[in-house]
Amino acid sequence: MTAASSVPKTINSLPKEILALIFEEVFAASRDIELDSPEQLKDPTLFPYCIAGVCRAWKGIVHSIPGLLTRIVLRIDEPICMKELRDQLKLSKGYSINFYVVRESYEDTGDESEKPIAQVLMQALIPHITRCKVVVFDLLYSTSLPRIRDFRGNATELRTLRMRSRHYTGSYTSSALSSSTSLSTSRKKFGVFTCRNLQYLDLDGHVFMEAVQIPGWDASLRTRYQKHLTISNLTTSQFDLRDFLNALSQMDHLASLKLVDVDLDSSSCVGNDLISIFIQNFHFIGLRREFVASFFANHANTIDVSSLILDQCELTEVPYLAVWRLSLENIAQEEDVSSIIKHWDGIELKLRRCPGLNDKDIDLLTEFQPPQMANFYAPTLRQLEISACGPVSVKAINNLVYMRDAESKVHDSTVDEGPGLNMFSVFVYDTDVPISKEDYTWLTKAVENFTWCMKCPPPAEDSPILDWDCSQMDLSQLDELPAFALDSTPPEPQSSQLSDSPVLSDDYALLDWAEVDLP
Repeated sequence: MTAASSVPKTINSLPKEILALIFEEVFAASRDIELDSPEQLKDPTLFPYCIAGVCRAWKGIVHSIPGLLTRIVLRIDEPICMKELRDQLKLSKGYSINFYVVRESYEDTGDESEKPIAQVLMQALIPHITRCKVVVFDLLYSTSLPRIRDFRGNATELRTLRMRSRHYTGSYTSSALSSSTSLSTSRKKFGVFTCRNLQYLDLDGHVFMEAVQIPGWDASLRTRYQKHLTISNLTTSQFDLRDFLNALSQMDHLASLKLVDVDLDSSSCVGNDLISIFIQNFHFIGLRREFVASFFANHANTIDVSSLILDQCELTEVPYLAVWRLSLENIAQEEDVSSIIKHWDGIELKLRRCPGLNDKDIDLLTEFQPPQMANFYAPTLRQLEISACGPVSVKAINNLVYMRDAESKVHDSTVDEGPGLNMFSVFVYDTDVPISKEDYTWLTKAVENFTWCMKCPPPAEDSPILDWDCSQMDLSQLDELPAFALDSTPPEPQSSQLSDSPVLSDDYALLDWAEVDLP
């Protein structure tokens, strides 16, 4: 054995060409990962930084391959070298790039440097916007967000656009974009910006309202189906509900619309025609009851609504609310759940973390609607999920299943619609209410899918072995307990996929209805 061959080999002994091939394989394994949150962008294995940060030699190899420089992650509350940023943009050449501007910390510290830094980063990005696939500005303050009207050109690669803030501190939007200004007049002030492949939009409200004024922007999106739009922090007197509905109507088909902390005056809607929108699924977070009522009262949807989620919202009556899947989540105890249920009809009802829920709300689903008294409330209901809610008794669930089943048998569904359908699935999770063996047996036979899962006992603080303190358990009738009662971990709540439903053969919330011929 020669002296040269006895020298230990390390990865640095590999030729640069071999290292380059390895780096390209690492990149290929990571480039399709969806980076949807700042936490994911903090991953120390994030490419190319995990490779380029090892040593100067590896950084040089990475910088010699343009395709490896297409992911740019900048933390605005940490030092940023503008020369390195410009070099990376230049070295990436004509490749599509993913551009992220986030923060290491989102604690409200009154960071006055956020806005000027964001403006500098935006100026560096603008010449490359037409080859961006992802653009993310996830900042602390709304006034720090770049102006979307500064975007220019035909961004055919752009698929994800996120410009959002954690704290609404006002809007940079000029007075030219107020509701008193016509759309054609305001559009003359902006350059053309189009992005026909844009599919995922997460925008602060004032950014969205400015975007629809940009010439060609909304028109370029109309041919794109399965668009998902999130609007946050729109609580300004500069626009009202009618302005907002008009902006939504320009988007044409939306697979989903999420509204977070949106509250607009609706007085301008009084006496005017309904505004036509084309939105399949809604998700509302933190909305006041007045806005929810006004939103539904002043638009006409040209498609059946597949799903409506009300999360941390105030509840109100919404007449003629037809939604295939209604979910109420994190509803305050003082809210009246029945106020929205009594005007709703659909196939699936999910009630999650609603401490004010009680037997009275469940009993409503076994009562007939006045004045004709011909149909149950929610006559089409077939699936019910209750999770971590107020105390709902087994008796109320038994009565719900029995009454709806009995009435469904009286009528021939091929002849008349009948007062209501029998229950297909009932799932109760994380409840304090015990169930007897007899009730459990009856319900498992009465419905196709039934689960009743009590809350898990708290873990024992002193036991290194047991998940809970068995000394507190009554084991005298252990062999008579149903199997589910012995499981320390409750089963996962059923997903929205209705694969076992005799009514729905697929999750209609995910279907693309944009090309369906409508009357």
